[in-house]
Amino acid sequence: MSSLHPLLSRSGARLLSTAAVVATSSWVGAASATLVDATNFTETVFATVAVGGYGPTTMVWAPDGTNRLFWTKQDGTIRIIKNGTPLPTPFATMSPIRPGGEEGLLGLAFDPNFVDNQFVYAFVTTSYNKGEILRYRATGDVGVERTVLITDLPQGGNHNGGGIAFGPDGKLYWGIGEASNLVSLTDTVTLASKIGRMNPDGTAPNDNPFFDGSGPNNDYIWARGFRNPYTMTFQPSTEKLWVNVVGSYAEQIFLVNKGDHAGYIRDTAATEGSQVPPYIQPALDYWAYEETRTIAAAGVVRSGGIVTVTVTSPLKNYKPGCRVRIAGVTNASFNTTAPHPPILDVSSPTQFTFAQAGPDATSGAGSTRVEAIGRTVLGGTFYDATSFPAAYRGNYFWGDFDSGRVMRATMGGPSANKFATIDPFSTTITQYIDAAVGPDGALYWTRYDGTFYRVAYKPTTQGIVLSNQHVRMSEGGRAIVTASLAMAPTGPVTVAVARTAGDADLSVSVGASLTFGPGDWNVPKPITFSAAADGDSLDDTATFTATATGVPSETVIVRATDNTNQGLVVSTTALTVDEGTSGTFTVALARAPSAPVTVVVARTDGDGDITVAGGASLVFTAANYATPQTVTVAAASDPDGTDDAATLTLSSAGIATRTVAVVAREPSTGDATPGDATTDGAVDTSVDGAVDETGDASVDSGEAGDPVAAPDPTSGCGCETAGSSGASSGLAFGVAMTALLAHAGRRRRSGAR
Repeated sequence: MSSLHPLLSRSGARLLSTAAVVATSSWVGAASATLVDATNFTETVFATVAVGGYGPTTMVWAPDGTNRLFWTKQDGTIRIIKNGTPLPTPFATMSPIRPGGEEGLLGLAFDPNFVDNQFVYAFVTTSYNKGEILRYRATGDVGVERTVLITDLPQGGNHNGGGIAFGPDGKLYWGIGEASNLVSLTDTVTLASKIGRMNPDGTAPNDNPFFDGSGPNNDYIWARGFRNPYTMTFQPSTEKLWVNVVGSYAEQIFLVNKGDHAGYIRDTAATEGSQVPPYIQPALDYWAYEETRTIAAAGVVRSGGIVTVTVTSPLKNYKPGCRVRIAGVTNASFNTTAPHPPILDVSSPTQFTFAQAGPDATSGAGSTRVEAIGRTVLGGTFYDATSFPAAYRGNYFWGDFDSGRVMRATMGGPSANKFATIDPFSTTITQYIDAAVGPDGALYWTRYDGTFYRVAYKPTTQGIVLSNQHVRMSEGGRAIVTASLAMAPTGPVTVAVARTAGDADLSVSVGASLTFGPGDWNVPKPITFSAAADGDSLDDTATFTATATGVPSETVIVRATDNTNQGLVVSTTALTVDEGTSGTFTVALARAPSAPVTVVVARTDGDGDITVAGGASLVFTAANYATPQTVTVAAASDPDGTDDAATLTLSSAGIATRTVAVVAREPSTGDATPGDATTDGAVDTSVDGAVDETGDASVDSGEAGDPVAAPDPTSGCGCETAGSSGASSGLAFGVAMTALLAHAGRRRRSGAR
């Protein structure tokens, strides 16, 4: 997940210049956060870095056991804090880059096979209307082999998105906002206002929901309708994609699946915070204004663990996912205390529901209130380590730039993929940016001023601390989890790690026995899991248990994505030529074969005037499998006056077939120059047949929730000037991060690198 310093404040409408940000020091070095549970948790400064006018945008721990925290600086450098010490030399420096506003270096992600390939990916704004996703290979603490994987991503001054993350399917996902442009709800052409998905080499997977090869759709689109999907993360236990969307009226967190539509249309409150089917509703939603309503007589009814509340005046800022408080009800069992539940549904202008355990009952009187958590939702992380108590494991922690709160949401409620409770974990953390769980099981977060904090649990008993309880890698690859102890022991403690259930292809190759003593109990040590390649086409899963004498055991679930299925890489699924001419497409293999593979291309349906004139039989070996070979398609002229069509099938023993639809146009009806075969040129590397892992407050004049520059302590700062449609946003970010979406309309086809 990535964080773009969305310093969006709803108050104020002036965007500070970089010079003004540097000169404004009232927030620099401000007091650290106030933990809600300071009895059981402690916060310390982990590191402080000089940022000048540009601060951090995201932070990610390297998944290789090296105790390195990678963080991105808005002006274009990827930097490392190693063993708690900031390294003076950047890992990489972006050039070209356009920093400022909500532009610059925005996102960072590690390849799921980082232990073996050392690939690091970054999302960067290179010019006003252009973004790119780059890849580096880590050589020690320096990035080399800069490779542009995808370019011409829509960007603009505001709402550029920039969050990137790898999914369990080995694909890279990213978010782009509407870039201050109007994007149609039906749009499938531009990547603005979208979640994108690509293969690690920058090409478009052909199982993306709108993939049409040479057709009009943008093949990279995974989901639509997002104002500013600034940060994202995959939930370790469910492997679901969660996206934090900075809003103009509401801050929202969505669970996003393939083909989903969040329903946003620029500056339209009706489609932000009020989504109804077919648009997905946010799992969590909050507005900048608190709203209190009086509960009607007999206005609370609990049935089957669901409470329906009826109020005496219309609801305004009550939305699904909003945190709600109930107080003063005659039957006190309806009153809520921390942790507070979110609203499940708003069924009418005066009625909403939430989940609450208890017997069926009816009561009334009292009041209800939705609370203003903040104005700018930023980076979040699921806690997947074992240092925190069980009640905190799997919780979602995220922060709000404007309010200085870090929130904690528990999962469950009426659905496993819903938030059950939402409450502050800490407060007064000025200009929060991002959070991540460290190799020591602590929770880390950073502010835009370059201060990094560590939040640790105060244990009372000994325990085994694992950095992750869920790990995914590829078959044939490796993944690392670190282990340490919760407390200093009086003598040596040996932790043994072994597979206790699941597939035997998964094993512990390093760290099956680790010994800790009084001097190194808190130093994370690596456990390396290896996944042997096998001949099936299924993912492998196994449970590993870490044990020590007299200490509670802990488990890790390891998953390996199958990558043994061979597949055909075809440059297009549709080809158009004019009668009397020919056209071409290319074919390659997805993986190196163990023996020569012959691919046959033949017409299996349609008009006989369309023939395979070249490349009807292609032979691939381990030496040339990735080199595209050309298939030539000829279309004979005929006098019938109608277009011809045919289907070509590509087949090989043991490999899923692929098809290419060919249309031969009559010269009089075609609009292309004769002889100009229209092909997409986009290389589709996804493999068919392979398993795909898959109070009544009026809205003010500020468009809340945009990342921006550090706020003026008097008037704040805004990401858009007054007069733009909707409310003009007050932003609050360190270097004028003005807005998060991108120049709509720039269409990025697969293969452009």
